[in-house]
Amino acid sequence: MGHELAGRSLGLIGFGRVGREMALRARAFEMTVWACDPLIGTWPAGFEWVRRATLDALLAEAEVVSLHVPLSADTRHLIGPRELQVMRPDALLLNVARGGVVDETALHEALANGRLRGAALDVFANEPPGESPLLALPNVLAVPHLGASTHEAQRRAGDEAASVLLEALSALAG
Repeated sequence: MGHELAGRSLGLIGFGRVGREMALRARAFEMTVWACDPLIGTWPAGFEWVRRATLDALLAEAEVVSLHVPLSADTRHLIGPRELQVMRPDALLLNVARGGVVDETALHEALANGRLRGAALDVFANEPPGESPLLALPNVLAVPHLGASTHEAQRRAGDEAASVLLEALSALAG
């Protein structure tokens, strides 16, 4: 038997463009949405219904935690042993951001010991993941990272790149 999304809680770590799109889709499924993003000073207009939270509060509340942050010195192993301990044991972790944001050794331990219900990953610290022990766990769903792997996504990426270039050239001419 599966589980319904309606009435569940989603925690978004990173509330930029992709995080906001995820929030809109979760809202359509009648989920409660929490978000944590220390880089956002002013909360985006139109998203007042998203509950702003600290990282620890989000981890403690959310049934599904989805990562949407870049990999940097500040975000490497953002989800490690301490954060996994704060999460609900029935929670699911989605890393659709970057490999390295999650401490994979700590994640394996939490999943193998029943401390976390499951994880869905489309990125790993080492790409391709090769013999990652995470791939042997029955509560891990691993899928290929397909960012911009459609004709439409390639078109949007090209349009965006051209737009940024034109903006930069206009500023130089300015």
